Amino acid sequence: MRGLYLLLQTAMAATEPALEHAPPHGEGARDVAAILMHHVLDQPFLGFRSKHLVFFVFAGVLVIMISRLAIRSYKKGRVPSGIGAFVESLVLLIRDEMAEKNIGHGDGAKWTPLLCSFFFFILVAALLGLMIPVEIISMFTKPFALMIRLFANMLAGHMVITTLLLLIPLGAAVTTALGVSMIPVALGISLFIMMLELLVAFIQAYIFTLLTSIFIGMYAHPAH
Repeated sequence: MRGLYLLLQTAMAATEPALEHAPPHGEGARDVAAILMHHVLDQPFLGFRSKHLVFFVFAGVLVIMISRLAIRSYKKGRVPSGIGAFVESLVLLIRDEMAEKNIGHGDGAKWTPLLCSFFFFILVAALLGLMIPVEIISMFTKPFALMIRLFANMLAGHMVITTLLLLIPLGAAVTTALGVSMIPVALGISLFIMMLELLVAFIQAYIFTLLTSIFIGMYAHPAH
């Protein structure tokens, strides 16, 4: 990590003269480079001097908590379930497929704790880098977004037709001739909008039914 940090600092120092002559904010690659370096380089975070150190400590604490929960499921001779069974399957995978096959049957068991520490720490740290809370929130917000979009699509056509038909009394309020002249225009466009609404209704029914079948297929056959 220290070597990566020094490498990034060297790259930033080499590109600094070019960045000084880059276009102003929002007009060139300077903003892109600054955003990327902001997320890659270490910096103060939540009052601590190192953002990377905070995430590393947090990942280590999570690994310890998960390990304690897994160990607790073995108490009183119970068969582990839930998180205990999940952790056990991973530990057995590391012991049987990694340690014993590459180190040997005798020495593999001795090095399994170290390999498990590496595996779970790297796994948790990588998962923290995915913005997991955002994905969880999106699982609940997507249905509402689809509902609002469907409602807006259904309401928009009615509002347009109502506005077009209101042109007739509005024109008649100015002059009778204008109101009469607006009748064929308003009715013709309203009929065209109505045809579009019928087409959109069929398309929406097809798309939502198709998406539902896709989601059901993903649930029934997760391997695909």
